[in-house]
Amino acid sequence: MSPELASRVDFLWEPLLPAGGLTAAAVALALFLVLSAWSTAGQPPGRRVGSLALRFLAAGVLLVVLAGPTRVTTRGTAIRDPLVLLLDASASMGVRDGESTRAEAVAAWIGRNAATLAEWGTRYDLRVLAFDGGTRPTDAAAYSAAPLAQGPDTDILSALEAVRPRPGEPRPAAAVLVTDGADRASIGRAFDRGGEGAVAPLVSGLPFPVHTFAAGSGGAVVDLRLQPGSVAPFAFVRRPLEVSVTLVDRGTGVGSVPVTLTRDGRAIGTQRVAIDPKTGTGATRFSFTPERVGWDTLRVSAPVPDGDQIPSNNAAEFTVKVIRDRTRILQVSSHPSWDVKFLRNLLKTDPNVDLVSFFIMRRGDRGGLDFDSAELSLIEFPHDDLFGPDLPGFDLVVFQNFAFEAFLGTGAGYYGNLAKYVQDGGSLLMLGGDRSFVEGGYAGTALEEVLPTSLPSAGPPGTTRFAAWPTADGLRHPVTRLGRDEADTWAAWGRLPRLQGWNALGDPRPGGVVLARVGGPDGPPLMAVRQAGKGRALALATDTSWRWALADGAVGSRSYARLFQNAVRWLVRDVEQKQVEVLPDQENYDVGARVRIEVRVVGADYAPLPDVEVQGRVAALGAPDGEPFAGRTDATGVLVHETSAGAAGTRSVTVTVPRLGREAGKGEARFSVRERAGELRDPEARPALLAALAAATSGRAFDLGDSLDEVPLSGPANLTATERVAEPLWNRWPLMVVAAASLAFDWILRRRRGML
Repeated sequence: MSPELASRVDFLWEPLLPAGGLTAAAVALALFLVLSAWSTAGQPPGRRVGSLALRFLAAGVLLVVLAGPTRVTTRGTAIRDPLVLLLDASASMGVRDGESTRAEAVAAWIGRNAATLAEWGTRYDLRVLAFDGGTRPTDAAAYSAAPLAQGPDTDILSALEAVRPRPGEPRPAAAVLVTDGADRASIGRAFDRGGEGAVAPLVSGLPFPVHTFAAGSGGAVVDLRLQPGSVAPFAFVRRPLEVSVTLVDRGTGVGSVPVTLTRDGRAIGTQRVAIDPKTGTGATRFSFTPERVGWDTLRVSAPVPDGDQIPSNNAAEFTVKVIRDRTRILQVSSHPSWDVKFLRNLLKTDPNVDLVSFFIMRRGDRGGLDFDSAELSLIEFPHDDLFGPDLPGFDLVVFQNFAFEAFLGTGAGYYGNLAKYVQDGGSLLMLGGDRSFVEGGYAGTALEEVLPTSLPSAGPPGTTRFAAWPTADGLRHPVTRLGRDEADTWAAWGRLPRLQGWNALGDPRPGGVVLARVGGPDGPPLMAVRQAGKGRALALATDTSWRWALADGAVGSRSYARLFQNAVRWLVRDVEQKQVEVLPDQENYDVGARVRIEVRVVGADYAPLPDVEVQGRVAALGAPDGEPFAGRTDATGVLVHETSAGAAGTRSVTVTVPRLGREAGKGEARFSVRERAGELRDPEARPALLAALAAATSGRAFDLGDSLDEVPLSGPANLTATERVAEPLWNRWPLMVVAAASLAFDWILRRRRGML
């Protein structure tokens, strides 16, 4: 509605004398009247009253003239007074009182008062704000359609201070506050300490009345609350992570409750928790071992018992970023060799690798003689521990020309352990030699089942010199990609020295991929990889790869180092290998918090890529749609996107960089949003607090059974002046005539009576 032109007339006093002169004149007139009363003493009452009346009239007229009455006419634009409707959107409004939540009850109340709100909109500048620790504009109809109950705090005083007018702004006619009163901020604490008397000083300076509408019936809330313990925002891959859970029961009467832990929607375990009847609490603890680097979303939940007024706090969800502390690698070999030495030195120089190496110096059978292992080694090989309880602690196991018969005579007792280790998420790298693959006795064992290829039951190993020939898959695979693109990778492989000898490998197993062959495109497999269950395996059927380290006459050739670094990263699923990284500044946020997401983009050589297009989306986990965002990276290859945490739940952040292609140009992360425990820890409605607030601001207290029509509203429209005309009233001739006539008439009467 556009502003209307209007005018207003005001009567003001603009004295003709300064304050001191006006005071002196008033004193003189008072003295004149006192002397007049003294001089008329003894006269008949009628004459005395008439004379004094004439003198008082003259003195009054003179005093009015000195006070300077002025008529001010103001013309300008009429501005409607603001009228503020504050709607509580905090999490406590989600408490269920009877058949509906408090927020749903407010939504129904808004529907019943829609006509009054529409009428207020024509008379006032109606402003509807949602508050939950902060304030934000909303719409009454929108709130009615989708009741809000997600905010982190109920802070009534902050909401009222947010609508306090600034200097020069019009004063609101009133603030209408709709809330359950579950305030745990300044007003709530003051009311707890001193009741109504403690609330008044906090709101006494508000220049408008506050009328309150109480949502919720008050009284104790029946609730079973699940509260997870503090969990670190990160965990280490293949290291146990403990999750503690506490249950707090308030009046539901449950004796024991099943609590379930899930990871990405899949159940990990369920434990039954007994509630102590004296304290109303119970606790349990889960242990979870992350299997891969990345993000895991964990959820602990308990069923909602009958009568529970806050079902939303019976579950909690949080995200853990799984990282790799150091890559723990177990390297075992049946005897030292150049191949073992070069690989061991390469792994030892990597600060991110924790390497454990063992070399077996003898065979189990020495010409029929039996020797005790302890007598032939400085440190006994702890095979029972390494291939038993300690095995899951390693990220990668390297069998380099290794056979169990070298020290045990048989490995039958450990093949199953190793196969299960890989199937459960571990990694295996088997390199060739005269005691590996078929020659190591692995054909037909449980360990063969996780290798990338089958092992032929017969067939001699190759002994001639040959060149490694990358396959079409090998030119693209992250293990064997030695250049920026396929052509560069092909050239890098062509520069590698020839190798000497290979082990016989069979056909690829299901899921196995051959990356390189012996001598040409039709040669036997030389290198192959496979996803085996949750783990990965890589086979390199030669023990002369150390020759690649001598390429171009330089020990430690980049191609050799890059090949085995690629292999380790691929086997252990190292996320640092990705060209697109998505990094939220936290893994878990409170409802309504700001979220900062950093996207880092690097090229194939891991150099930052500036000014490239980035497309992203933030959505609820598993949802097809969400909040899109886009932009271009800065000079450091970074794009920053900020958003709000929104409602509770887990969000997935997916990013694509078209320039990098379909596979390399993808990145994703996730974070969880949780409700603050404090808001729902004590969510009882407090109508008494709202009544005290209304009384302290000269407002009235209502509940949702009352109508908005009962709210007393007043206040004329404010005027923004464009013209102001002041017209003095003291210089009017009738005033002079009255003053002179009264004094003259008094003089005539006194002369006729012979008093002069």
